[in-house]
Amino acid sequence: MAHRIAKRQASHDPTGTGSLRRKFRAAARARLARVRAQLRAAVLQHDLLGLTPDGALAPHPPSVRLAAFGHWLGLTVDQALFGRWIDGYVGAAWQKGLHDGQNEVGIAPLHPPAADHQVDLAASELKGIAAATVQNVTRAAGYAQTNRKPRHNANALLLAVFDKVAGPRMHALANTSVVGAYNAAKIESYRAAGITRVGITPETTPSKHTHDAKKKKKPRTLRLRAPPEDVDVGVLTAGDDDVCQDCQDYADGAPYEYNELELPLHPNCRCAFFPWDDLSYAGEYDAALEDERGPYKQNALTGRFEGSEAGSHSEYGTIKPLRGQAYVQRHGHEGYEFVSPNVELLELKAAQENLASTRQRSLRVASREIDKGLGIKSKDSDIIGAWRDGAENAMMSETDADWEHLRASGAMKGYLADQKQVLLFKQDDTGPAVMYKFERAGDLGDIHRSLLDDGLAFHTLAPHAGGATVYVVDTDRSLYNAVDKARHDGVEYEFGNAQFIGTGKETGADRDQRDDARRAYEKIIRESDVPNGQAVWTGVHNRWGEALSGPDGGVTGSSAAIGGGDEPTEYTDKVDALRKEAGARKLDAAQRQALDLYLYSSTEMNADARRGLDTVEGRALDAAIRQFATPRPLTVYRRVGWHNLNEALKAHVGKDFTEPGFMSTSLDPGLTFKPGSYVEIRVPKGAAALPVGSMSPHPDEAEILFPRGSRMRMVSAEPGKAPNTMKFVAELYP
Repeated sequence: MAHRIAKRQASHDPTGTGSLRRKFRAAARARLARVRAQLRAAVLQHDLLGLTPDGALAPHPPSVRLAAFGHWLGLTVDQALFGRWIDGYVGAAWQKGLHDGQNEVGIAPLHPPAADHQVDLAASELKGIAAATVQNVTRAAGYAQTNRKPRHNANALLLAVFDKVAGPRMHALANTSVVGAYNAAKIESYRAAGITRVGITPETTPSKHTHDAKKKKKPRTLRLRAPPEDVDVGVLTAGDDDVCQDCQDYADGAPYEYNELELPLHPNCRCAFFPWDDLSYAGEYDAALEDERGPYKQNALTGRFEGSEAGSHSEYGTIKPLRGQAYVQRHGHEGYEFVSPNVELLELKAAQENLASTRQRSLRVASREIDKGLGIKSKDSDIIGAWRDGAENAMMSETDADWEHLRASGAMKGYLADQKQVLLFKQDDTGPAVMYKFERAGDLGDIHRSLLDDGLAFHTLAPHAGGATVYVVDTDRSLYNAVDKARHDGVEYEFGNAQFIGTGKETGADRDQRDDARRAYEKIIRESDVPNGQAVWTGVHNRWGEALSGPDGGVTGSSAAIGGGDEPTEYTDKVDALRKEAGARKLDAAQRQALDLYLYSSTEMNADARRGLDTVEGRALDAAIRQFATPRPLTVYRRVGWHNLNEALKAHVGKDFTEPGFMSTSLDPGLTFKPGSYVEIRVPKGAAALPVGSMSPHPDEAEILFPRGSRMRMVSAEPGKAPNTMKFVAELYP
C-alpha cells in the first residue's frame, strides 16, 4: 500500500461538522421534549389510558382505550417529527462536503447535484424512529393497563421507554445523516475530477481519562494528547494515534473505489474521505478543458468528454469521464403506473408548470382513494412524459400490486383522467421489458434535448433540485445503446412486463380515441376479479364523475352523490335544506374541484392557509363559500383537541379570535357532546357559510364550512361534562 507523509492540524472531527450536528441534535431534542410533555399530560392529566375507575374512558374496553391511545400517539409523534426541518441540516452538510471536496481537488462539479437522496435517507430513518417509538410506548401502555399501574407509575414507565427508544436513535440520526451527506458530497466532487479511489481520514478519540500525578484530585478530568507534528500513515489521521479500532481497520484497508464504501461506519463515526489519487494532474485537467480543439473537451450538458465514445474509459493524464460504469439490477415485486391528467398538447415548460395544477393534485387524490380501496400500497410521484414534439404533466404510481390489481387500478385512473393510454410495468426477472432509471443534472430543457439527441425519443422526467431522475421503459429491449449513451452515472434497471392499456386507435378524431379508451378501461374494470373492485369503482366514479376530463379539470358530469361515506342523518337533511333556503347555487368546476380537494385533504389546504399561502384552490373554495349566506341565526359545533387548542382558546376568552384556515363545523350537536372539548359557535344571519351536507364523502357529519380568516369573539369557557374537557362559547362576526 502506498504511503504518504502529510502534515495535518490536530482535529478530533475530520468532517468539521461538529457545530452542525450539535444544532441538529438540539432541534431533535426540542421536538422530542414536546412529545414527552404531551405524553405526560395524556397519562396524568387526561387519563387517555383510562387507568382511574371514574375517568371518562374507564367504561371502554382496554383494547379500545389502547387502540385510541396508539392512534393519538402516532399522530402526535408524526406531527412533531415529520416535516422539512431536517432538510436544512442535511443540505448544509452536503454543501460543506461539496466545498471541502472542491478545495481538496481544485475542481468543482459542472452541475453540483442536490442533496435530495440524502434527505430521503434521513426521512426514511426518521420514519423508522417514529414507528419504533409508537410501537414500544404503546406496548408499554398495554403492560400498564394489564397490570393496573397507577397513573404516576404508568407515566414513569412510558417516559422511560420513550427516552430509551427515541432519544438514542434521534441522536444517532443527527450524526449519521450529517456525516453521510458530507461524505457523499465529497465523493461527488472527487468524481468530477475523475478520481475513483479514496482513503479514509478516521476520527480520533476526542479525549482520554488520565490518572497521572497532576490529576489525583480530579481523576476523571478529560485531557487531550498533543498531536505529533508529522504523521506518516497510509491514510490521513486526525493528528493522533487514538483512533476507533473499527475505523482504523477500514482506514488500513485503503484505497477503496469511490462506490465500494460508505461513511459513516457506525452511528458515532466522524470519519471523512480523502482523494487517494495523485492530484498533480489538476493543471493538465484545466488546460484540457479549456482547449476547444482538444479531444478531451468536456460537454457541460452531459458531463462526458467529447473525444470519448459512450462507455469508453478516456484518460488525459489521470482524467476520467464523470460517468460511472455500473449497471445495478433491482429485484422485487413492484408495479408502476404512468398516467397523465393532461388532455392537450404541451411544451416542456408548460407541462412542468402544470405539475402544480388543480387537475394534477386531483389525480393524486383520486389515485390515493383508488389504491386505498383496492388494498394497494402505493407511492405517487409527479413526473413529465416527454417526446420530440411535446410533453405532458403526469403521475407515476409505484405500488406493491399484482398484475390484476395493477390493471384494475390503472384502468380506473385512466378512465378518470380521460387518457388514451396508461402504461403499466410489473417487475419480473423473466419479463421481456426493461425499465431504466438514472440521474441527470442541469436544466430540465437541456436534459430533455440531450436525451433526444442520444436516441431516447420517449422518456419520463421526475424533476428535482439541480436536475431530474430519468425513467425509460424499454418494451422490447431495443434501447440499451441509447440509455448507455445518455447516462453519465450509474443506472438502475429492472426486468418486467410492460403493457399499454386503453385505445388501440392511432388515427381518427381525438374525442373518438378517448371514448374508445374509456370503453377499454370499463371492460378491464368489469372483467376484473379484484376483490371489492366493483364497489370501489362505483364509489370513485360517483365521487369524481368526469372530474379530470374537462378543459379546466372541473366536474362536468354528475358528482353530487359521493360514494364511500357514512349514511346521511336527519342533520344531513337539515343542512341540505339550509343550502336550498340560502339560495342553492351550482358550484362552477373550479369551485367544486376545490371543495372535493378540501374534503379529502383539508390538512394540506389549511396548512397552506396557515403559512399565508394564497393558492388557486384556496381562492376557489373561498369563492364557493361566499356564494352562500346564512338565512337565519344558527348554532354550530366544532370539536377541539385538548393538546393543542384548549389553552389557546382559554387565553382568548373575552377577546377576538381568528381562524386562518377554513373552519369545518357541524350542525349536529351529538357529534361534539361525546367526551372531548368543543366550541359552540353562534352564527348570525348573513354570515358566509357553505352548507356541505350530502356533498361530503361523510354526509353524517352534517358539515357547514366557513371561509378562511373567520373572526369570532370567545364569550366563555367552562368545564365540560366529561373530566378534563372544556366547553367554549363563541360568537361569529358576520
